[in-house]
Amino acid sequence: MRRCKGLWKCASFIFLMMLEAGCDTYKEKAEALPDTPLRGEIHISADESFKPIIDEHVKVYESNNRGTKINVHYKPEAECFKDLLVDSIRLIITTRGLSKQESRFVSDSLKVEPESLNVARDAIAVIVHPQSPDSLFTMDEIRAVLTGTFKKKFNPGI
Repeated sequence: MRRCKGLWKCASFIFLMMLEAGCDTYKEKAEALPDTPLRGEIHISADESFKPIIDEHVKVYESNNRGTKINVHYKPEAECFKDLLVDSIRLIITTRGLSKQESRFVSDSLKVEPESLNVARDAIAVIVHPQSPDSLFTMDEIRAVLTGTFKKKFNPGI
């Protein structure tokens, strides 16, 4: 009977040691997993002129995806491209895309095919109440401004 109690204590001790050795904390497991759009940390470079817009987007994204952390480094556009080309950053936000030469360099040296996405274009919003006709310009004049064919009318009375 005594031998059975000793064996039981020894087996329990070995089981607990194995259990302890096999258990990682949740934080350690999470740190070992690769980043995803819903979890992880990323460093990005953004053109400094976009700071107000990017700050708001980051705030909203991180609040919707609690497991994420986006570290934005605001720099001049040329510095953002340097960061990408030396592989110190995974994403840049700039006013232009990569040139063919830059894209080829990234593909050849980093073995990654760069992707770009247009997120905005120039626009003009004209908001006028339907019962309030606008006397400053017509739709044809707006179209001419946008196509670059607008000729300003000379009015010596102004």
